[in-house]
Amino acid sequence: MSSPENWAELTRQELEWFAANGDHDQRANANRELDALRTYKTGDLFSGQDMPFSLSLKRGNTNDIRADRALEAAHIYALEAGYRWHTALKYDLVSVIQDLVCDLGHFCDRQGLDLEKIAADGIGCWKEER
Repeated sequence: MSSPENWAELTRQELEWFAANGDHDQRANANRELDALRTYKTGDLFSGQDMPFSLSLKRGNTNDIRADRALEAAHIYALEAGYRWHTALKYDLVSVIQDLVCDLGHFCDRQGLDLEKIAADGIGCWKEER
């Protein structure tokens, strides 16, 4: 396979293929991009919000902790969905959340769950906790 013109536009799956199967230069370029994905900072995409350090050590139910957990979930989803630092101006946190909700809808369909009821119940809980 020929080398792409812009390595930064490849999906994670494409990068992983080149990292495993490409020639020496292709493997080096793919691994560089994969390393960039692994060291991704949320501040690049989420308007300067840093990923909470040692988030897994934060336990409890304050609204700040809940918000940190939600940010971590959005960050993980964004990386898995292919959002990259170079598209930060094109895709913002709102787009990431919208895509996540949409994908959760597909998951609920597959599992036979009612996303609209789940979302309404979740919004009700959020309103009570505010």
